[in-house]
Amino acid sequence: MMLPWHLFCMLLLFTRHVFSAEDPEKPLQDIVTWDEYSILVRGERILFFSGEFHPFRLPSPGLWLDVFQKIRALGYSGVSFYLMWGLLEGEPGHVRTEGVFSLDGFFNAASQAGIYLLARPGPYINAEVSGGGFPSWVQRIEGSVRTTDPTFLNATKNYISTIGEIISKVQITNGGPVILFQLENEYSICEGAPSHEELNFCLEKDYMAAIEQQFRDAEIVVPFVNNDAVALGDWAPGTGQGAIDIYGFDNYPFGWGNGYASPENWTQITDPLTQYNFSQHQSMSPGTPFSIIEFQGGAPDPWGGTGADVCAEMVSNIFARVFYKINYDFRITIFNLYMMLGGTNWGNLGYSSGYTSYDVGAAIIEDRQITREKYSEIKLEAQFLQVSPAYITSKPHSPCSGCYTNASALMTTRLQGESTNFYIIRHSNYIVTQSTSYEWRANTSQGSITVPQPGGSSTLHGRDSKFHVTDCDLGGINLIYPTAETFTWRRHGSKSVLVLYGGEDEIHEFAVDSNLGNATTIEGSNHLDVYLLWRNEAYQYWVMDLPAPEPLDLHASPSRTNSSVIVKAGYLLRNASISENTLHLTGDVNATSTVELISAPPGCCSDVLYDGNRLQNISNTNVLYRGHFTAKGEEKSLYLSTQGGYAYGHSVWLDSTYLGSWQGNPAIQNYNQTLQFPQSLQGDEHYVLTILIDNLGLDLNFELNTNTMKSPRGLLDYDLSGHNSWKITGNLGGEQYREHSRGPLNKGSTFVERQGYHLSGALNSTKAEWQTRTPQEGLSAAGVGLFATTFSLDYPQGYDIPTSVNNTGPQTEYPIPEGILNHHGGNYLAHHLLGSGRKWGKAGRD
Repeated sequence: MMLPWHLFCMLLLFTRHVFSAEDPEKPLQDIVTWDEYSILVRGERILFFSGEFHPFRLPSPGLWLDVFQKIRALGYSGVSFYLMWGLLEGEPGHVRTEGVFSLDGFFNAASQAGIYLLARPGPYINAEVSGGGFPSWVQRIEGSVRTTDPTFLNATKNYISTIGEIISKVQITNGGPVILFQLENEYSICEGAPSHEELNFCLEKDYMAAIEQQFRDAEIVVPFVNNDAVALGDWAPGTGQGAIDIYGFDNYPFGWGNGYASPENWTQITDPLTQYNFSQHQSMSPGTPFSIIEFQGGAPDPWGGTGADVCAEMVSNIFARVFYKINYDFRITIFNLYMMLGGTNWGNLGYSSGYTSYDVGAAIIEDRQITREKYSEIKLEAQFLQVSPAYITSKPHSPCSGCYTNASALMTTRLQGESTNFYIIRHSNYIVTQSTSYEWRANTSQGSITVPQPGGSSTLHGRDSKFHVTDCDLGGINLIYPTAETFTWRRHGSKSVLVLYGGEDEIHEFAVDSNLGNATTIEGSNHLDVYLLWRNEAYQYWVMDLPAPEPLDLHASPSRTNSSVIVKAGYLLRNASISENTLHLTGDVNATSTVELISAPPGCCSDVLYDGNRLQNISNTNVLYRGHFTAKGEEKSLYLSTQGGYAYGHSVWLDSTYLGSWQGNPAIQNYNQTLQFPQSLQGDEHYVLTILIDNLGLDLNFELNTNTMKSPRGLLDYDLSGHNSWKITGNLGGEQYREHSRGPLNKGSTFVERQGYHLSGALNSTKAEWQTRTPQEGLSAAGVGLFATTFSLDYPQGYDIPTSVNNTGPQTEYPIPEGILNHHGGNYLAHHLLGSGRKWGKAGRD
């Protein structure tokens, strides 16, 4: 029994630390360490899966927590973020971090959501921002940028010292969320390289070392990582001057910003397996985790492109199922998706090849909705790996075609653990769309087994991958194998709960050790509950970590398998906590949703509250629903699904007009009905639906091993059928810009901007000669006009309501978050309109 303890001590002994150059024997800190497998936080292995999110692309600090919670709900443990030097030091010598540029709210929100941070402040970031992040005044310095030229290095010092000090105070060593820090960005590729192998021929080791020293002088003590633009091993540990602690690189199979007319055309993809592999990593950086600091989470659209939604179709859930799983071949444990939320290029911060939207087809839409299927696919993959500790220390084998399966068209990678094995199966030619039937040979504790066993076969549908596991420990129960993929599992008390999922038209089986006894119909034994779901149904399931004592709080931890809940809850679940034997859930709904507790710690939960509302707490009498809506003029009918017990009935009215009833039947507990409206509804008119449903009592619970009394009462579902001397001028004040709250890039040179007519209160100015005209009428001649108005909003409190307001295009909608708009009061809207040529400027609307 002493052996695991000794192994644990050996593990800590061989982890690596950050050391001071002045005292190479003394670690700068011992909270974040690493070895060849993963990073460790306070001695626990962490799967650092993160999504990229830039605070300056959502300059509404009150919404940062929303984004962090949506990323944490995926099962991701981190967020990577850039800071833009050019936004913060628009005037040389003055780094401004007030108002929306203050980072305090960003760091506090990350901690509140349980998110660890990878800080990437540059000084160069690329990021499709103006100048790659450099201030415009850097153009005037004499020396070359990103070199050891003294004029450039001196220019960086004020920014690096100021931002370094800010970040140093929120490192995990000081109780903050920052656990990793990236130097520079993609300092890898030289122009005029004679060959691919010599892309890095011009790199200056002294430059990287100088940037590193500046940040160490600012008391950054967490591990340094880098982001190699190509997997060449630049700056890996042991490469000399400028080497960092943990080597990383980026990869974009679809490329970046190229434009994509046909998202289904995968012939334009560069196969990652030709760019990097595990053997290459072992030769370049054997002592660090396999790390991809940027992998394709979206793709920006160029001017005149096809739009962000087409980019989302290209880098889709299908792309994620194939290409994200390719990276799992290599036991990746630091994995960052660029982007997770793209956001908006506010105030001219973008570069010239991009437009206002930076949605890029990311998993979270620019207006922060999570309706893209890719979001849910990312969740399925991440939650499985978070409950698979054997993955982190497994040994990757080389991918091979025709091995482990009886199909030569399939490629399989085995990750071999001490007892647990993982098999990732995909088509050797990932472009194909036809399905392949196969059996696979699994190495298990019961010997080599051909799966499926009864003589059937598994199916791989076209562009897809399967992640199979054998001998998975479910809290003391050995899952020998499932043919389905695993979403998650939890052990609570004496029972384990396993959630599996599969694709459409698939048949699955699983095997567990026989010491569980004979399985009973449907339910299985009292020690193991298994849920086998259609993949799209699994999207509705959420794993929520319960708050733990500080310093863990809501952060990821491998010890959490017994301190989490599994809940079926529809669109989004944000938080879960237990207080006085009551489970409190916080989440969002976008349709009528069922909330069902799947698994929770022993003793919980006598009651469940969702956003403060008690679930399924309907009294034993009739139930009255009133639904308010504004008609579009296209509504013809109402569909209802109700349940009230045997012989119940329901009646429905539209305003005071009776629509119909279900009279009841003693053999029927629920009823579906479609009711026609007697006449067409008037567009933009307000209507009220009233639905009265009998509740004739809850079901009995005679059989002890059932929960029949939990069968709900009321409205189950509904559907209601159915916007030669020259003078030059720039922004007012130039680099000494006057209006700091919106940053140095937000202002232009036009008369109305320099006069401040774009600011609130301008309509009351006596200096301006305003005319009454609509943007739809436009300008009477070519030129520049400012259309301004005021309006008030009175949105319901507690609702998250995204609000949206082209010559080259393709963008026609511009999401404006709360914080930019006042959802509960007055607003001032100024529309700067440019008219040129014969088609004088005017605005259209949808």
